Parts: sequence; C-alpha cells; structure tokens
Amino acid sequence: MRITRNDDYWKYLNMRPKKINGRKNNQSLSIDQYMPSDLHVMQTQKKKILSGKECTKADLDYINFEYMAIAESYGLNVDTITVGNREYSIKGLPEVPYERGEDIRAKNNAIVLESKHYYRYKDEHGYKHVLACNNNNLERTFADYISGKWDEDEADTCFFWNLLSYDATYIGQYFSREKEKQMLNDAGITEGFFSVQIGKCKQEYYYSNGTAGQAVKKSHYDAFYNSLIDGTSSLCSYEIGKEFWFGGNKYVLNENRKFNMPYGEDIYDMRNSMYR
Repeated sequence: MRITRNDDYWKYLNMRPKKINGRKNNQSLSIDQYMPSDLHVMQTQKKKILSGKECTKADLDYINFEYMAIAESYGLNVDTITVGNREYSIKGLPEVPYERGEDIRAKNNAIVLESKHYYRYKDEHGYKHVLACNNNNLERTFADYISGKWDEDEADTCFFWNLLSYDATYIGQYFSREKEKQMLNDAGITEGFFSVQIGKCKQEYYYSNGTAGQAVKKSHYDAFYNSLIDGTSSLCSYEIGKEFWFGGNKYVLNENRKFNMPYGEDIYDMRNSMYR
C-alpha cells in the first residue's frame, strides 16, 4: 500500500499525530505507523516477472552484449534480469539459434571476429555451439552463463582464440600440439603467416611444424630469421658449407656464415646433416 500525501490536504484536515502505543508527540512517527482512515489510499501493482521463454530476440541480444550496462543500471541478481521496463526470470532464457552465428573461419589466413556478433562452430562430436564476441573477447553468451548452462568445450574454445588474439606464447601449456593444430585447421588456417583479431585485439603468428609450437609469434619469427640471414645466429658458428634443412629444404652455410633463404620458410622445422 502506498500513501499519497498532499500538504494542503493535511493542513485542511488539521491532522496531527497524537500519542500512539506509548509514543510521545515529539518522537518520530512514520506514516506507516499512523494512517488516518480518511486518507486516500492507492493500491500499487507489483511488476510482472516474465518467464525466460518470453524474452524477445532484441532483449536477448541486449542481455548478451550489454550486460555491463544492465548491471550498472539495475544490478544483477540470481533470479531475474531487467531490460528496460521488462524483468525476466533467468530460468529458461533462450539460446541463440545456431543459424544466427557466423562461422569462425579464416579469410586470407586471417581470423577476424567483430564485437557484438555471434559466432558458431561444431565440436568434434558434431554438437553445435554459439558464442558471443564482446569487449574484445570471445565468450559464452551471458544468457547461457546466468541461466547455469555450462559447457566446457565452449569455455576452452573461447580461451583458445582469446589467447591467440592477445599472446599465445605459452598456449602449449594449456592445449596439446594436436588440439592446437586441429583447431587452427578447422578454422581454415594454413601454413605460413596468419593473424587472429577479436574486437580491437590482434596478434600475428607463423604457422610452424617445428619444435617451437604450432603458432609462433611473428615478432619471434622475424628475430630468428634475421639472425640466420645476417650471421648472428648460433647456427652460423658451424663450419662453412654445413648443410641444414629448414622446412624440408636444404640450405648451406655460405662463406660469410650466413643462410640465403626466403622469408616465410619454416625455420623452426630444422634438421642438420648430422640427423638426416
């Protein structure tokens, strides 16, 4: 119940709280404790909580991409989420249809995932998944997260691509070489230089079959390559004429103790004549 109080109306009635339940006049008294019978009483209606299944497409997108704004405006709780003047139960929030997602697929050996877009993939068992790109990260949809839908494969997939977009130097600590290669291949990435960009975060790599890992940062590749062609690499201390194989191709240490090889060779896939 809500009391509508008009100052002129109170003055007209000349109503003054008297002693109630032993309380003196000069003690504070809330309007809920003293309600003259002839005050106008207005019944308030509690906001209806909509079921998760009633969530519209536009509101679902807002939940998935603007959850920080929702948290700042309305806060977050364990039972409901508010979008505008609508409050939804988090139970039963719909999943984003697979058809709305874009494939995680390289174009010209570049992965580019745009913010506020959905992306889809199928796992090795053929199950379909939809992820959201937001705040320079690939992540599980927020609607799935708050409704308690947990998927380890989705979490791993997000972690994999997010690492690549920032710095995948130590990606081998989290993923096997086989898994790393499989995910890159499934996304259409081929041998040579490639890049991964999520939102505004971008990193460049070299796809290698050598011992340094499947994805070698381009800056690391450039440093090693330059040392081979300018004679500063430790490999250049071998005797002149020493044969080495890089990427399956033979190169000979020349009289200047340098290697003459094209940029883009898989310099991490290396063997020397001793191990051929």
